[in-house]
Amino acid sequence: MIGLSIFQAGPVGIALFASLVAAALYALLRHAVRLHLLAPVIVALVVRLVVMVVAQLASGHGGAFYLDDAGYSREAALIAHQWLEGHVINPSSYQYAGSLAFGYQTMVACIFLLTGKSMVAGKLINVLLGTATVLLVGLLSGRLFGTSTMRRAAWLMALIPTSVWWSAVLLKESLVAFLVIGAMLAFTYWPRRGAVVAFALAMGALAVTRSPAMLAVMITVLSALGIGAIQQRRAIDFRATLTYLALACGALLVGFAALSAGHPEAVLHQIGHTLGRLGLEQRQGVAGVAVAIPKSLVSPYPWVFTRATHTWDRALFPGMWVWYALLPTATVGLWRLRGRAEVLLFALPIGALLTFNALTAGFTFRQRSTVEPFLLLLVVAGTDSWRWVARRAAMGYLLVALLATAQSRSPATGGVIALVALTLELLARRLPSTPTLQVPLPSNVLRDLVTRIRMPSLTSAVAASAGTVAVARASAPRATAAPGRGTADRVKRLLRAFRQVAPHPRIARKDLGDRASAWLAILRQAAPHPRTANKDLGDRASAWLAILRQAAPHHG
Repeated sequence: MIGLSIFQAGPVGIALFASLVAAALYALLRHAVRLHLLAPVIVALVVRLVVMVVAQLASGHGGAFYLDDAGYSREAALIAHQWLEGHVINPSSYQYAGSLAFGYQTMVACIFLLTGKSMVAGKLINVLLGTATVLLVGLLSGRLFGTSTMRRAAWLMALIPTSVWWSAVLLKESLVAFLVIGAMLAFTYWPRRGAVVAFALAMGALAVTRSPAMLAVMITVLSALGIGAIQQRRAIDFRATLTYLALACGALLVGFAALSAGHPEAVLHQIGHTLGRLGLEQRQGVAGVAVAIPKSLVSPYPWVFTRATHTWDRALFPGMWVWYALLPTATVGLWRLRGRAEVLLFALPIGALLTFNALTAGFTFRQRSTVEPFLLLLVVAGTDSWRWVARRAAMGYLLVALLATAQSRSPATGGVIALVALTLELLARRLPSTPTLQVPLPSNVLRDLVTRIRMPSLTSAVAASAGTVAVARASAPRATAAPGRGTADRVKRLLRAFRQVAPHPRIARKDLGDRASAWLAILRQAAPHPRTANKDLGDRASAWLAILRQAAPHHG
């Protein structure tokens, strides 16, 4: 840590930060050009930058809008200060993050380390993460529905107002959404080595950023693999699946051991404290959770302008009107996928995340931002024609009119919304009804993924091991053999016999009985001379003792 003080809000640190941002932006735009998604990515970047700058100028509190972003900034500044002093600290300690969810504060501390306590720099990273999520959503849509849907999904993610807002504040929403979509995209490319590594890194980052999101992704992946294995039980390599699960469990144990540093009880205590901070101990009951799940999809209510809503949450009001128009089409998309196993890739993360959000205390509609990319993908799946999209939007506004009337006890509020619904219905009659926007449903994505997860055959593994041994022996220095039949000669004969166990490719398909016979032949080669092979057990023991006496050093 010596020498870090040169980066404290100095020109070197700022120049390094600017270089990193420029490199990330260049990589993002380069991938966008290659995937023909440059237009939505640039629009997403510009819109988020403009909203971030305007909100920063209008905040009046140093760029803080909520208690959480002010807390993240304070904790990150403390961590960065300790680093500048040359101290190695535990970010999860009570005086810093105070729980195992220290990932975002640590990332912001790295930014503060270079730029000083600059909230604009932290928000700029959120803008880049939000823009990168647009690219990931387009890629995931192309992976599931075909490349023709990539631009549509990217445009939806680029322009949805709620996502734009959460990219403009110093909160972890952009980071969590980026990691969740990145993990799901990497999962669809299993078992490529890069995809497995990217998935593991995303899951590790989620574990220390927002653990409920990590659990939701893990539930989705394990359930999808299980259903795919059941459907393709004749094609799936169960040894490979169990091996991957064992490796995952081993990685979790290693991570837990590294995190505990010999004190697992302290980590378990911190996990309990983290769950307590998330509100999982509030015991609101099944009824409370059942009400909170749908409420998190439709709140905040954009028709409520009272003292209680006189907060920056009003920046979400325009986006809520958009969601009221899109949610019916998302429901149709979920219905279209009902008969396919790929529906798990949407229903499970949405259901798990909404349930975990309902179990947490605080602003559930803020954490809904992690679900929004999946909802937009369902919108892509449910879109068929412009007329029906508009009609479903009108139906959604009509339901909202009933909700607004009941919630506000004002028929005038519900009447205005119903009038908007009627206008949309009249407009829908002028739109084309040809299903030119309908996308093909995913076919065999999970089946192909499951059947790709295979282990190397036993023959190739043994042959590779034998080749490794041969190379090692060839590169090893040759030892001078002692005269006579010493121990070295016997070891060489045993090694030569063990090398014979690697089956030749022409006999690679022999059954286990042949392999057992080969091993028995090796044992017989290690036995005494063939002339004594048929003697009884006592003679064999005497022969083995004679061999041991020959291997022992001569005395006198």
